[in-house]
Amino acid sequence: MKILLLNQELPFPANSGHRMRTRNFIRALRPEHELSILCFDKNADPGALNESKKYFKDILLVKRPAAAAASKAKRLMRLLGGIPWEISETYSQELESKLLKLLDRQEFDVIIARYIFLGQYLIKHRKLIRAKVIIDLDDIDFIKSSRQLSVARPGGRYDAFRRSLNDLQMRRYYARLRLADKVTVCSRNDSDVLKGIGLANAGIVPNTIEVARCGEAGEYSREAFDNKLFLFCGNLSYEPNIDGLRWFIESVFPGIKLKEPRARLQIVGSFPSREIEQYRSDDISIYANVPDVVPYYRSASAVIVPLRVAGGTRIKILEAFACRRPVVTTTTGAEGLELRGNVDCLIRDDEEGFAGACLTLLKDYNAALGLTGEGFRLVQEQFDVKASDTIIKDLLRHV
Repeated sequence: MKILLLNQELPFPANSGHRMRTRNFIRALRPEHELSILCFDKNADPGALNESKKYFKDILLVKRPAAAAASKAKRLMRLLGGIPWEISETYSQELESKLLKLLDRQEFDVIIARYIFLGQYLIKHRKLIRAKVIIDLDDIDFIKSSRQLSVARPGGRYDAFRRSLNDLQMRRYYARLRLADKVTVCSRNDSDVLKGIGLANAGIVPNTIEVARCGEAGEYSREAFDNKLFLFCGNLSYEPNIDGLRWFIESVFPGIKLKEPRARLQIVGSFPSREIEQYRSDDISIYANVPDVVPYYRSASAVIVPLRVAGGTRIKILEAFACRRPVVTTTTGAEGLELRGNVDCLIRDDEEGFAGACLTLLKDYNAALGLTGEGFRLVQEQFDVKASDTIIKDLLRHV
């Protein structure tokens, strides 16, 4: 079949969770089908572009829309009209125009949109599309927005009103996904949420990783344990990651330092926000836009995933398991993976409990080693990329 992928960027190098998930779709479909991609990556890195040419017949690139292209007043008017903030601020007339030209030729059998903000174009022009439509979601935005309301720092009454209204409109907007032939999410929990709002077309494509590739991190050793080094990996402009790091650095890390002065934090990820950059210090290092995160696991004593507002499932936890590193996370961080607390990882939600769990992994080598064994067994048996290969192929046959 001829398949068009709508994506936010070229998926190479696969050094972030959303790129890994996109890469899983490509890996499963490319051997049997002809792929093309339309995405926001006008000034793509030459290496990413050359790698992409190995997998896509056609590569169509457009400029990434500027977040400030519309005034706050105009975006608020759209919000009052039923269009969530995340949808309106990512709208691209250039991308819509290119997509319409492709639809006019009706060359594709299937169109896959990664994320709801890219699915907006398929929803808007569904009557013009004869191809089957799949919208794949990393998470459910209204779950995330509801959690953000409980922990966010609103910038005055306007921001508080805007966030509350956006949460309401996002829930309503998701009902439009019924126009897709299939909507895929990462976990059974997210699938049940969508079915609960009437989306009978919801299905599951779990997040998975290439376990074998993570072997470069090596076994969990005494040397890694003695480093007293925590690792956080993720998109550093993504609001749930920023919130989680803010909470850890300001509320949890000081308590750890009091009892273990040698403790340090290493933050690795893409596009760090200005707030994240301000946390640089002798004890906190930041490595931005690295080509491969696996080498950073080699020196890590433990991995933290202190998320409070995220949705979906955390590839960063699966990656840590595959790299044989112990993990401390929250209930929200562990969501969707059906993890066993105190067996696969340590799960704590309050500041004191999270700090205590982190200190346990810095002081008890056998406890840390035990978690790495269970975590690795879980990811190898249930979350290796071969499992999603089969599911994605079956999904295409189904639609």
